[in-house]
Amino acid sequence: MTTPADLDRWALRGLVHCGYCEEPMQPAQQDGQPRSYRCLSPCGRSATDANGLELMAFRTAVAARTDWGATIRRSDLTTLAADTWARIVVHGDLADVRFVPA
Repeated sequence: MTTPADLDRWALRGLVHCGYCEEPMQPAQQDGQPRSYRCLSPCGRSATDANGLELMAFRTAVAARTDWGATIRRSDLTTLAADTWARIVVHGDLADVRFVPA
């Protein structure tokens, strides 16, 4: 079983963009807080839960990429995401995410 320690700490680094200003969202974690991707521009967009977004990205990529076969592991997310999408745009929350094909 894959453990969190086996995963890239920020599997979607560089792919997640703010739906308000289109700027890349940056990995962020403050002491005692969950991991998130955060927009650093003054657009007003706050943070998005990294674990939830990464799980959604993994499930969406697995459904979209039959050419990867049945052996996809969550630890493959960084490569799988980069091969599948040009960007992941987060508008409001995890209910409003757009995956832009590569």
